[in-house]
Amino acid sequence: MSRLFAFGLGYSAGALAARLKDKGWDIAGTARDQANIERLGANGYGLARFAGEPGNREVAQLLHGTTHLLHSIPPGPGGDPVLAHYREEIAALGSLQWIGYLSTVGVYGDQQGRWVDETTPPAPNSERTEARVEAEQAWLGFGEE
Repeated sequence: MSRLFAFGLGYSAGALAARLKDKGWDIAGTARDQANIERLGANGYGLARFAGEPGNREVAQLLHGTTHLLHSIPPGPGGDPVLAHYREEIAALGSLQWIGYLSTVGVYGDQQGRWVDETTPPAPNSERTEARVEAEQAWLGFGEE
């Protein structure tokens, strides 16, 4: 069975999760607070709290069997919280087939109306978008390991 684990089951990741659940996928992931965990849990998702801090064994347990991983949490002051705290667990997943990272078009800076796609070089123009580019590069590096 296909299993999506979403770090940050917010609006965008939640929309994908709902579509995949309808197709028979198993869904698990994280939310920042108990209210969201309860709301999302009503959909039959496996959930754990994660707001960027280390040490939640529930998250590590829910990762088991993940075939598709989606990451939609913005980087914090210390960089990407998912790689910082769950890198080893993700690397050990023998079932993993795909990783998706939801970033922001802000990493391309002000393109003055020009078309932007994945071949456009990043041109971050704020600390927030610089952190996103660093997180993207960290995930690309992780994928090459």
